[in-house]
Amino acid sequence: MRLQLREWVCTAAILLLVSACSPPLEIASNPRTDPRPGRIDFALEPDSPGKLWIRRAAPGVVIAAFGVTHHVGPSSDLEFDGSLAVPIPPTALVDAATPLQSQPRHGDLDDIDLGICTVTATAPRFGTSSERKVPCKATFGILFSLFRGVTKHPVRLRGEPEATKVVEKPRSVFLLPMPGNVAKLLGSGKTFGDVDWVILPTEHSAEPTLIDCGSYRTDAFVGPVGPIHVQLKVHSTTFTVYDRRTGHTLKTQILSGKRTCPEKTTVELIHSNPEITEVVTWAESLL
Repeated sequence: MRLQLREWVCTAAILLLVSACSPPLEIASNPRTDPRPGRIDFALEPDSPGKLWIRRAAPGVVIAAFGVTHHVGPSSDLEFDGSLAVPIPPTALVDAATPLQSQPRHGDLDDIDLGICTVTATAPRFGTSSERKVPCKATFGILFSLFRGVTKHPVRLRGEPEATKVVEKPRSVFLLPMPGNVAKLLGSGKTFGDVDWVILPTEHSAEPTLIDCGSYRTDAFVGPVGPIHVQLKVHSTTFTVYDRRTGHTLKTQILSGKRTCPEKTTVELIHSNPEITEVVTWAESLL
């Protein structure tokens, strides 16, 4: 009887020890800047993976999420606070039926709701694992990562057949951002698969137009300063429209900044770029 009791106590002690060594798992966005759980950060780059941040990830642990398995390497692979950025490709997160969120009036983008995510951490050395289920979102950078690659290859999502014909009338268009402006999602589409066309802005190859606006007198905080000679530099942008599923170029449009000199200014060189309202109006005319 005592022998059985001793064996039971030893077994319980071993189980407690193994349980203590079970890898902890805390899911967050970038833990140093955003404490919200389950938010997958995407850079604004084509074909870039997202980053699912795991706090206190120990070397040797295997992280499994969204069908992706990631082996945690040496401690040098971890951030200074022990957090780890697990790379998650956008194609593992969404398919053609994944809903999109945007503000219809302006086309501004919201985070993408991915529902409840299951993330598992396994420690093969101890034969233990822990699991977390949290609501997950992907930052709208996932749209950049998925669709900007259309300049190099067709972009097909899971659940979509191979396309041989271009879409004549798009349900939605995704307008990639110009410098100083945000991206826009325009149209009636409700899912990722409804994004039929992608618009890529690039700086026009021609030299900007330089307009002489003449002399201006400006007031500083202490007494009058001036006059200054003002020039207006008018930039043009080329907008290329791509069919997403075939990668074919459909059309191009060149839009320029306003050529009107300002009434007042305190700088000698003013850059005039296409206004986002004009760009959005043109893009909506494609729908």
